[in-house]
Amino acid sequence: MQQNPRLTEMLVKKMMRKYNVDPSTVQVSDEDRELLQSIIQEIQEEVNQFLEDQQAADQGSTNSNNN
Repeated sequence: MQQNPRLTEMLVKKMMRKYNVDPSTVQVSDEDRELLQSIIQEIQEEVNQFLEDQQAADQGSTNSNNN
């Protein structure tokens, strides 16, 4: 699944506002950027797995209700 850049942008902006960080002064190292991207990817995979599990559970309960 592709990352949702708008969601990521919104979350980052909220965090920066919360801690009064000026975006023009922030410098993110390549290492930190890669780490953040891998964390986001892991979260997305977990969410996708959760959604697939929920969909399978919903289909299972629908099928058992039809019998």
